[in-house]
Parts: sequence; C-alpha cells; structure tokens
Amino acid sequence: MMDSLARAGAPASASGESRLRRAADLGFARLVLSRMGDGGDAFLLVVEDITEARQLEETLRHTAKLALLGEMSASLAHEISQPLNVIRLAAESALLSLDDGDAAAIRAKFETIGGQSDRLRETIDYMQAFSRRDAGERRSFDTAAAVGSAVALMAPQCAGLDIALAFAPPAATLAVNGYPRQLEQVLINLLRNAVDAIVERRAAHPNGSDRIDVTLAADRARDGRPCALIDVADTGTGIRPEDMPHLFEPFFTRKTEGQGTGLGLSISLGLITGMSGRIEAENRDAGGCRFRVTLPLSDLPAEPDAIVVPAPAPAPDARSGEAPPMTILVADDEPLATQEIKAFLERGGHRVITAASGRSARAALEAAHVDVLVTDLSMPDGDGFQLIAETAAEYPHVAIVVVTGQPLRDREALAEIESGVDAVLRKPVSLRELSATLRGLA
Repeated sequence: MMDSLARAGAPASASGESRLRRAADLGFARLVLSRMGDGGDAFLLVVEDITEARQLEETLRHTAKLALLGEMSASLAHEISQPLNVIRLAAESALLSLDDGDAAAIRAKFETIGGQSDRLRETIDYMQAFSRRDAGERRSFDTAAAVGSAVALMAPQCAGLDIALAFAPPAATLAVNGYPRQLEQVLINLLRNAVDAIVERRAAHPNGSDRIDVTLAADRARDGRPCALIDVADTGTGIRPEDMPHLFEPFFTRKTEGQGTGLGLSISLGLITGMSGRIEAENRDAGGCRFRVTLPLSDLPAEPDAIVVPAPAPAPDARSGEAPPMTILVADDEPLATQEIKAFLERGGHRVITAASGRSARAALEAAHVDVLVTDLSMPDGDGFQLIAETAAEYPHVAIVVVTGQPLRDREALAEIESGVDAVLRKPVSLRELSATLRGLA
C-alpha cells in the first residue's frame, strides 16, 4: 500500500482490509494510509480493528441462511418425502415379487431403491453445505451450477402453487469468483420474493400469468468488463415507485408480520457486493418486476464442486471385479447396516470382523491382523475419531475408510487430527462405492 502511494501521481490515500493477529485470536483490520503534507515522504497509517463488525455480518448472514431453510421447509420436505415414498413402495413391491420368483423384477426394484437413495443423499448434502456458518474458500465456480441448484430447490414449491419456473443454462461455462453457496442464497431469496409477489397479485387478478423466468448470459458491465448477467423476472405485483429507493435497506419490507424479516435483500446486496458484483431491481412493462445480478467473469476456469453425485451404475456384484480377499473390520453401532455390509463383503470372499463400539474395535485390532478398517464416526464407548487416530498411530498398515452422514463437517474434523484416512463415503453408503473403494486400496 505504501509503495503505491510513494509512486508519482499516486492518490493521497489508500485503504484495504487485512487479517489481524490479536492477543488471543485472529481478527480483521481496516487499514487506511494517507500521505501527510504536500508530496512529502511522511505517511499516516490508521489501523482499525473491525473483527466484531465482520463477526456481526457473518452472524446475520448465517441467520438469514437458517431463516431461508425454515421458509423452504415445505420444499425440502417434498424433496425428502418423495424418494422415501418411492423407496418404501419399491421395497414392498420387491417383497411381493419374491413370491413370484421374478429375479428381473426384484433387481429392477432394488435399482430403483439405489437411485432414490442417491437422490436423498444429494438433498441432504445440499442442506448441510448450505447451512454451514462459513462460506468456505473463495474460488472460481460455474454460475450455471449455482443458479440451477437454487431453481431446483424452489421448483417443488412453484409446482405446488401452479407457478411456471423456467431456466435454461447457457451452453458455455460462465465462471465467476466468489462463494457459490452465497450466490444460491441470494437467488433463493429472489425466487421466494417472486413467488410471494405472484401469490399476492393472483389474489387481486386471478387470470394473470403466473411465471418466473430465470436467465443467465454473458454480458458487459458498466465499466466494460465481461460479466455474468442473471435475471429473475416474475409476473407478480411489481414494486411500488415509493418503495424502490428503500428495497435494499435493512428491515424494510411490505410483507405482513411474520412473513418476512426485511433482511433478505439487504443481506443479498452485501453478498453480491462482496463478490464485486451488483444487484438491481426494476419493474417490467408487461407487469411484475425483474431483479438483475451482475458478477464479473473470472480469469480462471471454474473449479469442480466438492460434492460429486455418482453416476448411475449397475447393481453391485460381489462375485466379479472385486479386490483380492482381505480381512476387514467393520465398526458401526447400527446392527442392520453392519449386517448388510458384512454379508456383501463375505460374498466377495473377504473375512469380516464386526464391532459395535470404539472399544470393541480396538480389541479386534489387537487380536487379529486387519487390512482395512471401515468405521462410522458416532459410536458409544470411544468414538470413531479416537479409533482412527489410534489406528493410524499404532497400525499404520491398516487402510481406513470412514462412513459418515456429514462428510463436509467430518472431513474438516478428520483433517485436524491428521488422521491419514484413505477414503470418506457418505451415508446412505452404496455397496458399489464401497466395493470400488476396496479395489482402489488393494
């Protein structure tokens, strides 16, 4: 910063933000550097501790996330109840097919159950990632993926209200720098506002069009830089002219008490501004309004998402393409899950030892040679974290596979203990994923 001021023609002052090491923790500081006098070499540096302000901002953002999840409970319940219903029906149908001895029908039913389990896992992964307090690392990401996730989450609610929701992703990838979950949070808020506006307009004018159009395209920002342009256009009530200047003010809302906090658009503005973008609103000539989000394009290609949903694959077959026989210790306090995994691995020729607690798993490691440890993290009498740390230290030859329902959180916790875990599988665990993992460890 000082170098930039020292150059000829540099402005009289410069400012920025930086991490600040305080007495007991790391914080944030705002730095303001000003030249003193007329072109001399004397400077004044002001350092302001803004840690509490940043923490308050993050708390407000997280509160808004949780409020959005609460407001989206109907959509999330639909996304969970639908595959659960299919799983139950397919399971009962498979039981009935056993009486007929129709192997092909039974296989088809179980393939359906496996596919619906993948759908459930994707929804759970999204909820866990969306509700995390931290935004993760700033990175280059595909804008269409974030927009598509927000649209997919709102689609059930729109369908239930007979509101058409349309989005066609562009052919080319539009990568921007920032936080994909924050962009999703902004878009979900805009879509919810659009739904509310259409429902309100419908009460007064029931014969109007009920539609939300989301578009994404490459464009040029006001400064001429290439950007990604996201439009959310609805056929709702529109925005009253007197309200337009106050839209993004904290706690400003026209919704009835209990239906809105007035923080959604204010927080959305802060999130988009934090990604060097803009968010604006205007009324449409055809009725309704349009919110426009502009984000500068990244110079780097989009990084892949941390969570990758596996592509459909054939039903697992323990008799072909398996790893050479190994001794596998399965540690899990859920007996039904342990039983299914044990039976599958034994059909593949493996020797399987089971344990229902951390203590019994450690006893098994002491009593027999084990090649692979497959463990849950939440167990009585010594949890999985303790078991993993001790196994990595005392039995370095043992490969460790973790099975968890919260992979994002647990990966961070595992990294803190420097566990040396070889693989992390998400619940509901897929037997074909477990089989492929064991082949990779052989």
